[in-house]
Amino acid sequence: MQLTYSNNIIASGQWPSVSVTYAFSATEKIPVLNLAFTFDPSCYTGSEASANAQADLLTYLQLYAQLGSTTIKATYSTSVESSVDATGGFIPVNHTVNLPELVKAFINPIIIFLKAVAEGTPSVDVEPYAISSPLATASITSLPEIMELNTTFSIEETSGTIAGTVTTNILPLADYTISGIPPFLHFAQEFEAAFINQPSAGIVLKLALNNSDNSKAPSPTIIRFDTAGAKGIKFLLQGDQSSCFAPLPLLNSLQSFTTNISLYVEGQPYPAGTASRSFSAIDADVYGRKVLEAIDQFPGSRTAVPAFLLSAGKLFTTDPDYLQEILAVKQTLVNAITGTIDTITESGDKAHIAEAQLKWTELLQDKLSYAYSYTAAIQAAAVIQSHLPIQATTTVPQSTGYRLNGSITGMGASGNEFTLTGAGLPLTDGSARLNYLFGTETVSANSSFTFTNIHYNATELQQELQQGLVTTLSFIIPADGAIAGGESPLAAMCDAGPLGIPVPLREFPASPVLDEQHVAYPVNGTHALDVDAARKWNYCYSYRNSAVAQDYITAEIRINPVKETASTLPGSLQAMELCRALVQFNAVYPEICNSFDNALAVLTPDTISTTDAAVTNSRYALLAFTAIVKDVAEAWALTNQVSPLTNVTPLNVSASSLTASVLSHTITETAQPETGYLLVNIEPEGPQTVSSGISLIIEGYTAEPVDGSANTYLYASAEEGEEKTYLLYSDRNKNSLRTVILEGLDVLNSQSAQVAVMITRNAKLLRDATGSWQPINPGFIYKTAQVTFSGMLQPLLRSQAINIASIGTKNYPVQPQRTLSENLLAMCDALTENVNGASYNVRIKCEYTYTLEENNRPVSIPIALLITELRIDDKGKSLAVSLAAGISGWLKTQQPVTGGRYDLAFTAYAPEAPQRPVLEIPFMLDRQADDEKI
Repeated sequence: MQLTYSNNIIASGQWPSVSVTYAFSATEKIPVLNLAFTFDPSCYTGSEASANAQADLLTYLQLYAQLGSTTIKATYSTSVESSVDATGGFIPVNHTVNLPELVKAFINPIIIFLKAVAEGTPSVDVEPYAISSPLATASITSLPEIMELNTTFSIEETSGTIAGTVTTNILPLADYTISGIPPFLHFAQEFEAAFINQPSAGIVLKLALNNSDNSKAPSPTIIRFDTAGAKGIKFLLQGDQSSCFAPLPLLNSLQSFTTNISLYVEGQPYPAGTASRSFSAIDADVYGRKVLEAIDQFPGSRTAVPAFLLSAGKLFTTDPDYLQEILAVKQTLVNAITGTIDTITESGDKAHIAEAQLKWTELLQDKLSYAYSYTAAIQAAAVIQSHLPIQATTTVPQSTGYRLNGSITGMGASGNEFTLTGAGLPLTDGSARLNYLFGTETVSANSSFTFTNIHYNATELQQELQQGLVTTLSFIIPADGAIAGGESPLAAMCDAGPLGIPVPLREFPASPVLDEQHVAYPVNGTHALDVDAARKWNYCYSYRNSAVAQDYITAEIRINPVKETASTLPGSLQAMELCRALVQFNAVYPEICNSFDNALAVLTPDTISTTDAAVTNSRYALLAFTAIVKDVAEAWALTNQVSPLTNVTPLNVSASSLTASVLSHTITETAQPETGYLLVNIEPEGPQTVSSGISLIIEGYTAEPVDGSANTYLYASAEEGEEKTYLLYSDRNKNSLRTVILEGLDVLNSQSAQVAVMITRNAKLLRDATGSWQPINPGFIYKTAQVTFSGMLQPLLRSQAINIASIGTKNYPVQPQRTLSENLLAMCDALTENVNGASYNVRIKCEYTYTLEENNRPVSIPIALLITELRIDDKGKSLAVSLAAGISGWLKTQQPVTGGRYDLAFTAYAPEAPQRPVLEIPFMLDRQADDEKI
């Protein structure tokens, strides 16, 4: 049997007190790899110095013998110089080490040093030893675009009988001596400077570290970029094709309603009864923010462990796992909130809402209340060129980063009050979106922020190492950082260009103050009287103007309003259910929170038992909290869902049987550019408002139309004998009272009115390239609480007497002689003209009035009293015929004296309130000679 022996090669990583590191430099634009061998003498001091030196000396004597053998060979290589074979494997380029020189210049001095220490004689410091070699770069572009940077040092025994190789991964050179400076910063700077534009112009190699695994020595990763996009990753950001997303406001009006509140009583099952409560001017988003903040606080540091103990102990087998239940409901809320995300401007690209949802989801899973902490998600278009070998089943590599710099302009913006979160950019070939979140502390100070230039500062890269295993690499130097003392070739590639970000408010501005409402009845001030004029009235209201320049007044005059108009506005039914859930939460949460503090927080493993009152109180508090959070989550998931993450079933809420006719107008106060005079624009909305006519009065001034600007007025002083002056915009609120008059309402169609005055916000946020306001998604346009008077205005018009003989209509024109029947038909025709509906209730009291000859006193004799319907479809003909027949019958039976007249007291009643009169008109008609013949 042949015997052989094993030569145990001592790898460089086993050389006592020696560290081998590598770095890169450039010589005449050629990359150079530098290996540094450093001996650390620190363990050869003190009482153990001699023993340590004697032990390590044996190792170095063996190493001296090995490295001096003719059968030993040493090489080093770096992965950046490798090439790829046909199977995808790496082919290294090995550089040979001059072993005799290494032994002479480094190993032998160490041996001399250790002998001196072991013998207790003076020692001489060992100088570091360096090896350098220029690198070939032609194969760089054949390597993967993302790959590890490895440098190895190998020692090989070439003898046929004992051949073997030991390889050591060398660490990159790091500097841990400077506090606050990344230890590999200088290494990365030298590397990137050495390889810039290698092997051709535009190629940039960036280095990143995986710092997630502290158990391993850091191994840098190379990411190859190419500004041409042919031999590396390239992305082109298109800031002019950006979209802005945000969660829609839950409601853009305040709500007032009465609802049953489920009560919470400590120590009792929830609900412990109900109570009816009224809520006024509910701001759903204010309530929503408070609720989310409260949910974020559970479980807290004092309640998490007791809640877990209650579930783990399974004291109550029918109860759910409290913590898991709350976590599941929180996820439901995350999905519900992200389902409300929509584009802020109408021109936004809705096709990529899902990507904006993902960005918000990352934030909301940390804290639900972040839904209100950030203003918008910004999504900039990008075109990616890369050759990354991404499979359909793997996660797409993605870079993330922050805004590096950019000049900002905006209304009152200083540039210090905003934040931008990290942004992610997928690196697969094709189109992509750069997503980040924008926030500002001074939300109400600016309607938008305009950045003249934005740079994408890529700081991290995420990639999948194995199926489902994703790692995050941190760039040592950001992707658009300077290289070799100059601007990086990637700077232009990372330029996102100019960007405008609208800032929609999700809170109500201060509500306007209404002063009074009243009826003006022009007919009693005129002599030209007919039925049409007797039916017309003017609605007048006064309000105090807002001093906030970015808001403008929106007013809705509701004709025949139904009760609780605020809760029956279009699109608010789903949100009303959320309002009820939010007020329910706020109504009982403080008491539940007290139970958490007084009962749940004091539980310990030793005190938990079903007989403990604190356990019972904690249990019912947890169940009640779960119930109210569930109610909020389920209602939120049904509200304003633009792109819901889960399928939802709409609420079955019946619509009101009454609909309000609304006459709308906006009142905008601005300054005339050339003079600074106040300009008031009263813009009617809808033909009804236009036809009715509307005007605004400022006391002490007369409104003057502005030439060329429809519905716009200047206000001139109205003092007699004084020179005309105009009210300045800056002085507009010295008298903030405004009176608005809506003219020409028909009481038979418009039997009551109530104004709802509000401030409109967010309608004008961002201008386009032409200077025009970009249309805003209506879901973001806010109106303050619809401030109304305590009651609607319900006029009872009492007209002067009208001579029936003077009434002329298309069907019954005025004639010198008309029969009683024809006169009554004309009267009823005028009373039904242009009236909506099928009929309305009327009361007609008819008397015959004549004068006594002996004392010249008038006498009135009752003829008839009719309480009936005035039908619209037959123009009142049936009533006129019936009334004429009654009068004729009375004449025949009573045969009154001649020369008298008929007095008719006409009263019309509101169809929705049959006991409420709306119009009273006295009619009179002289008795004709032929009346008895009818």
